[in-house]
Amino acid sequence: MTRDRDESAMTSPDTMAEDTPFVLTRVTCPVCRTVNEYECVKAGAYTESGFDTDFRPLGRRWANPRYQWVNPLLYFMATCTSCFYTRELTRASAADPSDPCASPDETRSLRQRHLGSLTEQDSSIRRLGDSLWAESYPIPTAINKLALGILSEHLLEHPSDYDLARWYLRVAWLFRELGTEVEQDATAPHKQSRRDLMQAIAAAGEDVKHLAERCHEISQFLLAHPESVQIEFNDQDTPARFCRSLATVSEQVERLAMPFGELRTQLQSGPGMVVGLKVGRRGEPYGEHASYVDFLKALRMDTPAVPTNEEEAMALSLGHYRRAFETQGRAESGHGPLVTAYMIGELSRRLRRWDDAERFLGWSREAALAMISEQGPTRPNTALARHIAALAELQLACAAKAMNES
Repeated sequence: MTRDRDESAMTSPDTMAEDTPFVLTRVTCPVCRTVNEYECVKAGAYTESGFDTDFRPLGRRWANPRYQWVNPLLYFMATCTSCFYTRELTRASAADPSDPCASPDETRSLRQRHLGSLTEQDSSIRRLGDSLWAESYPIPTAINKLALGILSEHLLEHPSDYDLARWYLRVAWLFRELGTEVEQDATAPHKQSRRDLMQAIAAAGEDVKHLAERCHEISQFLLAHPESVQIEFNDQDTPARFCRSLATVSEQVERLAMPFGELRTQLQSGPGMVVGLKVGRRGEPYGEHASYVDFLKALRMDTPAVPTNEEEAMALSLGHYRRAFETQGRAESGHGPLVTAYMIGELSRRLRRWDDAERFLGWSREAALAMISEQGPTRPNTALARHIAALAELQLACAAKAMNES
């Protein structure tokens, strides 16, 4: 949303025509009082289709096809061009750009903390703010803006654990996109994601495994019923020898299936590895650093709140979701506790923390079923509860299978 260095090139005056998906809004920074002009994505500018089990959109179609490869999360946070104070810019906050703090004293405290952090040597806020290059690095820029929002939130006297959890989750989504081989040419017919690759590997492995099982079944049947073989052999030993050879083929084919499972496991358990390979293989420098990952690692040495890969972002999101649930989630009514508990369970499953995965997925499922039973299964306001119940049931089964296999 901010007009940072390269981002202005994406929205130059000749692109701000009637078909632009953006609308400009002016907001006063609560820290330095600078009046910034931000770009908000218009309602209906794009549609999403299909969602991962942590609610990451899997498909996106912009009404204007020129923006097809633009991730809306690039415009999710608003960064002040003067002091880099960053907050989420929703339509509501754009319409009412008041200070996020409850009192003048809190505003003064935020201003002192934020401006003071900018004067520190090698300030992480300044380093992130000076590294917003949306035209050259759109996904890293979106991550940097979310990281700035996270650091700005931590400067408040009472940071919102729920907002921090949501923002870290979106950082994890962006890392996942960084770890996906995407053809950036707008004329490309499709994108091949890591998820698609994993599914293809799994399917190929299952095909080979099935072939091995069929070979084994045939060899066992022929050994037990040699009279059923309608082949003329030169001597009596040939049928048995043929069956033994078929059994050997079965074993060899079964061994061929093993690398498929190992490769799929490596792709599934190493999100950070894929990101590092992609950035490193392309040898793409990021500012003064050899790669974007190196830039993040340098930041993390001084600022643990900045994640360097998808798994770290998920772990930080999980921690804040748990604190939000423990402090207020259980007491809230409506769908909030269901979603929070489900996210705790799903992130725990993705991080292979099986006990917490079973506990919170089970809680969200039972709470959702109770809500459906109380309000009626066909009521429109129970649609999300039905979705959460189905997702939790599915992920409980996935967690149980993964535990048995580990």
